[in-house]
Parts: sequence; C-alpha cells; structure tokens
Amino acid sequence: MKQCAYCGHENADEVTACRECGAALAVENEQGRLKLVEFCAWWKKPLRASVKNGLWWAIVVAAWFYIRPAAIVYLPFFTVGLAGEGVPALVLWIFYVAITIAGLRAKTRWGYFLFYSLFSVLLMLNAVGCRRIFDDLSQME
Repeated sequence: MKQCAYCGHENADEVTACRECGAALAVENEQGRLKLVEFCAWWKKPLRASVKNGLWWAIVVAAWFYIRPAAIVYLPFFTVGLAGEGVPALVLWIFYVAITIAGLRAKTRWGYFLFYSLFSVLLMLNAVGCRRIFDDLSQME
C-alpha cells in the first residue's frame, strides 16, 4: 500500500495518483529509489473556495499596503475597537489569526460559513468600537 504524502490516504500499490485527493504518488524506478510521477501535481489540483478567498484577500491587503505604505503604521491599532478593559491587542490579533486559519482550513462549506460569519461579526463589532472611541475623542476637543 502507498500512503499519499499530501493527505495521508492509503492507496493500492498499482495507482499513480491518490484516490482521495488526486495528488501524484511516488513510484519506484529501476534502482529502487522513489520518484514523483508528475512534478508539481499539487499545482494542477483545484483549490477549495476558502483558500481562493484567502488568496484574494491577501492580494487585496498587499495591494492596499503597496498603494498606501503609511497604512502599515496603523496596523497594530486594528483591534482597538474590540479591546476592552485589560484585554491586550495582541490577544485579539492572535484570535483574529486563529479564526482566519480555522476558516481557511474548514473542510465543509458550513464550517467555512461559520468561521466567516464569526469573523464578519467581530469586524463589525470592531468598527462600532472604533467609532465609539473616535466619537469620545472628538468630544474631548
């Protein structure tokens, strides 16, 4: 039995591609060494919708920082709208990153939808919190 290096599925010895994910499996050549049947088979494999969405967001963020490099200065203050009394911004950043990773790794549409919904609600609460902070600051003047 051959085990897929990509997903770990056990495959029959005679197959050259994984039955579970379609990735190319290693085969033995005449010298008994393992070689890949197809170079970069993972590149030809279709991406899940959640991974595509993540890549698009990464491109949008990269383009934003390219157009406005000064925006990088404000990046640490992104979570200030959710930060309450005694909640450090680093904890919220870790939480945002964890939700993003969990959403991108979701195996089902419902899982992705759940993490995406949670992420969206947190972004809305963050925006409301930032608005409150800015309103309080403007009243101090």
